[in-house]
This record gives sequence, structure tokens and C-alpha cells, in this order.
Amino acid sequence: MGTKGRKTRGGAAALMFTAGAVAAFTSPAAAEVPKAPDPPPPPDDAARVREAALLAERDERVVRSHILDADDDRELVLDGDGEAVATLGTTESDARDDDGEAHSSTVVAELPNGGTRVAAVIDERPEDDEITFPISIDEDVFPWLVESGQVVFLRGVDVVGVIDVPWAVDVAGREVATSFELRDGELVQRLALDDPAIQYPVVADPSYWQMSHSISAHGGGDAVSYGRGWTRPLKDFTQKRGYYPVFGSNQGTTRAVRQSGECSWYPDTGLYWDFQIPCKFHDYCWDLIRVSRVTPNYGKVKEGACDNEFRTSMMEHCNSRGFWGGSEPCKAEATAVYLAVQPFSP
Repeated sequence: MGTKGRKTRGGAAALMFTAGAVAAFTSPAAAEVPKAPDPPPPPDDAARVREAALLAERDERVVRSHILDADDDRELVLDGDGEAVATLGTTESDARDDDGEAHSSTVVAELPNGGTRVAAVIDERPEDDEITFPISIDEDVFPWLVESGQVVFLRGVDVVGVIDVPWAVDVAGREVATSFELRDGELVQRLALDDPAIQYPVVADPSYWQMSHSISAHGGGDAVSYGRGWTRPLKDFTQKRGYYPVFGSNQGTTRAVRQSGECSWYPDTGLYWDFQIPCKFHDYCWDLIRVSRVTPNYGKVKEGACDNEFRTSMMEHCNSRGFWGGSEPCKAEATAVYLAVQPFSP
């Protein structure tokens, strides 16, 4: 769920008022035609970029962010298990006009649980409807573009990092269809920009998650340890299910999730609850059970434990709302949802 920024023009209005007041006290009494005030300046570039980047927050809360100028030549080191997985450049992701002048900026944001977002804020439609991020991958790491649209980085059978499913939105909050391609030395994000209703700037976002927790090489993880990211699945999970879990955060709760998951038969959100992250975790946990039927690696993940952790994550969210925020009605909903899933199995 995105957080849309609002443009604040109070500063410009205050500046105009002050200029007018000074003119009233310093103009001579002669009948001079007063000069019309200058029009307010456009929003500061940095403020505009930061406002657009607020659209990039979605489910996660940005810990902190930094705006890179389009001419900044910087590379981000993508880590995994304490070792470099790849370096991701930002310079070539900036769209430029025929004179070579940049008309986009990049916002690098730190996300909870080892996540990094590289949000390219595009002022105009780029050539070929794509933006490119130069990428240099460590020689013992294999990049794998999987069915979900994620780029999964493998070191042997271990997943050491994930670039999550790409997404893009325009400044009005409309989602723009997008996908990744891996070319020689480039991560390319394709954008569907034919719709004339699209309003610029457009924010296009690759998000990287480092896998910095212990590896479950011998099926040692249970529902709790997988859900909280203490252990993580191996390559075989992605081969069977077509995606790799990433962290999702919402008010009061954080879990490893299937990003495309949902509360399939119950509203994800309501007046007093938001169960998007718990539902996405529950989908992931059930997927672990499904994979455990064909590989021994996930045999300790049990259905009842998945349901209990589902309920725990919902209650974490409810407790964070406080009494006046509807924690008690939220808990009633959580209990109803928990009881409702009991008859079902993955």
C-alpha cells in the first residue's frame, strides 16, 4: 500500500506575502503602478523527487533515503552472507534528452531487514521505454530470472540475494506494467508507457534483499524460523514454486512472505485491521509444506505451526494499533480469520 506524498506550497506562499509586505512599506507615495508579484517558483527538485519517491514505500517503511543527482556516478554493493554478490550502478538508469541533459533522478532508500530500494524517478518518457542499471556480478554467483519476475542470485545451491519483482507507478499512483531483462552487464527494466493517461514523474523500482540469515541446508527450519527469516529456503524451493520469499513489513509485524500472496477469501484490510503481511506469510508457509512433499529439506514445517504463526503475526499488528486505534476489534477479526482457515489444508 503506497504512501502518496502531498506537495506543500506553504513556503512559497509565505515568501510572496513577505515580499508584498516589504513593497507596501518601501514604495513612495507617488502614483506608481505597483509591480505584480513574481509567480511562485516551481517545487524544488529535491522536494519533487522525494515526494515522488514516497510512492515507492508500499508495504515497507523506508528507514532512510538519499537522493542522487542524475550525474552522480555511484555504484551500490549488493551483499549476501557478508560477501559481495554484485554491484549495481545508477548512472545509466537516468533518462536523458537529445542534448545529453539528464531528466531523472535516483533515490536510494534503506528498507528494514537488509533491503535496499533503487527508485529511478523519471520526468519524461525514456527512449525504448526502458531504463538500464549497469550490474557487475561476482564470478561465483549465478543470476537467475525466475517465473515470478524476480532475479535470484545463487552461489551453488544457496540463495544469497534477491532483486524483487519490479514495479512502477506514476505520480498519480497508477501502477505501470513493468518487467526485468538481464542483458550483458545490464539489468534492464522495461516499462509499458503507451497509456496517454500516465502522468510523470514515474517511479520505477528495483529492490534488493540480502539473504544474511542462516542457511537451512538440512531442513532444520520450522514455520517460525522460516517466517521470521532466521532460516531460508534453498534453490529447490524456487524451482518448485517459481518465486523466492522476501521480507514484508506492516504496522507492528514483519515476516518473510510470498509477495503475490493475499487473503484469498477474506478482505485483506478493513476499518480496524490490515492483514496483508500475515496472509502473504501464510501463503509462503503453505508453499513450504507443498515443497516438503517432494524434498526432505522442509519436513519440519507443519500446517498447525503455519496457522499459529499466522495468528501471531495478526495479533502483533492488532496490538500495535492501541486501544483507540481499534486493537480489540482487530483481535476479534484475527481470531475469526484464524478459526476460518482451520478446515483447509495446503
